[in-house]
Amino acid sequence: MIRRPPRSTLSSSSAASDVYKRQVESNIYNAEKALNDWQHVSAEQKEALKKTVDEARKLVSKSNGDEGNGSITNEQLKEVHDKLHAAVMEGGKAEYQAKAAANK
Repeated sequence: MIRRPPRSTLSSSSAASDVYKRQVESNIYNAEKALNDWQHVSAEQKEALKKTVDEARKLVSKSNGDEGNGSITNEQLKEVHDKLHAAVMEGGKAEYQAKAAANK
């Protein structure tokens, strides 16, 4: 599906920014859910993910203009999106491996 900017928005960069923000917000939700579901992931990994979630939440808040001047680049949003995604994937892998080892 091709995402297009809203008709009231003439700038495609604004639409891209909105898409990145939604992706980051979705990753924040998934990360928080994973933190609640994980039983075998180390405390260090959970703490690292919590820090990344906090960083992402601050960035989204700043991009919404709730904090600061709202001058967040798409690159910054993509970077925090990638960090969140990688942390959730790494924790999920650790959870899977720990469960597999426990079932042997």
